[in-house]
Amino acid sequence: MKEGAFELRCWASNDSKEDQDKQMVLGLSWDVISDELSCKLPSNIDCTQGKPVTKRVLLSVINSVYDPIGFTAPALLLPKLLMQEAWRGKIGWDEVLPVELEHKYRLWERTMHFMSKCAISRRLFAENYDDFTVHIFTDASAYAYAACAFLRCEFKGQVTVKLMAAKARLAPMKKSTIPRLELLGATLGARLAETVDSILRTTSKTYFCYRKILRMTAYVLRFCNNIKRNSPKLVNSLSCEEIQKAEETLIKIMQSEWPSEIREKYKDTIQFTRKRAS
Repeated sequence: MKEGAFELRCWASNDSKEDQDKQMVLGLSWDVISDELSCKLPSNIDCTQGKPVTKRVLLSVINSVYDPIGFTAPALLLPKLLMQEAWRGKIGWDEVLPVELEHKYRLWERTMHFMSKCAISRRLFAENYDDFTVHIFTDASAYAYAACAFLRCEFKGQVTVKLMAAKARLAPMKKSTIPRLELLGATLGARLAETVDSILRTTSKTYFCYRKILRMTAYVLRFCNNIKRNSPKLVNSLSCEEIQKAEETLIKIMQSEWPSEIREKYKDTIQFTRKRAS
């Protein structure tokens, strides 16, 4: 703390001798007894009950929830979608939202108190572990795309899995295809994996779903094919030929990263691809 020029003024502990059972840590509520983190409900949500819902109110509610980890991202997706619909409808900042949008907001508002009950463990690693891996999941729909990272620890046959971080983004207002949104989700997952690895500061194994990587590679190869002139444009679902070509591409990439000792050992049994001269 001293090296970073942070003057330590107060401290908190999860010792049972402490009087307070909850503390505020970096904007999050910390239950010192259960050692869990949760989000504090914004006070302005109660102020919107019974009052007209405008675009300004939506923005205020969305920005009042502080969640750097992202475990409340699914709960905040609906008001963000309503905000996007308001922009699409060219509604003014102080104009009352249409009845349909206001009805959706009121339904979401009634369930917002459950967000404070959503808690995750403050401690990521188990007290003892033999090995750990980081698993990244990504997904996309016509409305949004997201990525999340989980830490999986093993110790004597027992496994614990904990959420590390999550990110969610709305789909662009200009209509995009599902393959493009899938690629955006994969990009978000790759950036999240890079951030997680830099925070852990250890050599960790990071896993993505192989089928997801295969599909993403096939979509990228399709895009490269479609931008070429005089080439047949590929649309709709991925074909078996595209999946096979993507798998061959992944194998070539993995082979190119093998150490020279392994390549020399198996040069007579495996046909390696030659690197192109730059």
